[in-house]
Amino acid sequence: MKSIALRRVYEMKKEKVFWRWIPASIRISQAKNDVDAEIVAVLSEGATERWNQRVQEMTGESTRVAMAKNIPILLVSQAYIIEDVNEGRRLEGNGLEKIAEDHVTNGVFHLSMKQVLENLEFEPLYADRSHLRAEGHEVMAKAIVRKLIDSGIVSLKK
Repeated sequence: MKSIALRRVYEMKKEKVFWRWIPASIRISQAKNDVDAEIVAVLSEGATERWNQRVQEMTGESTRVAMAKNIPILLVSQAYIIEDVNEGRRLEGNGLEKIAEDHVTNGVFHLSMKQVLENLEFEPLYADRSHLRAEGHEVMAKAIVRKLIDSGIVSLKK
């Protein structure tokens, strides 16, 4: 297992050098994990806008299918840490909150990771600028349970 991890670290370093030489259309189609997707987004102008449009389309399609079958949905919008010159480190939602809110209707609920974490000391909850540590997952899990109960998706019988 250790050799696989080391190989992947080596590959990621190589990708950062050679990845930009590959046309954006191929980079996007070959992105297979978060690291690859992040490289594509950083190196390709407009990739975030295209990605958000795709998220909007897929979220809309998924919510329509679930609503047609009376299946409730909880959309959780991600937040990541950005460095602001004036404000220091803060959480940002990258437009995903707006996308999620656009789909909230009867049976479709939204939980903002930014709203859950922004009033806490959030930096120790993150392993890097966008991925939570176990403690961060625990905070989010508790918030999800509260949202599921408050929205009526789940009821606890005593």
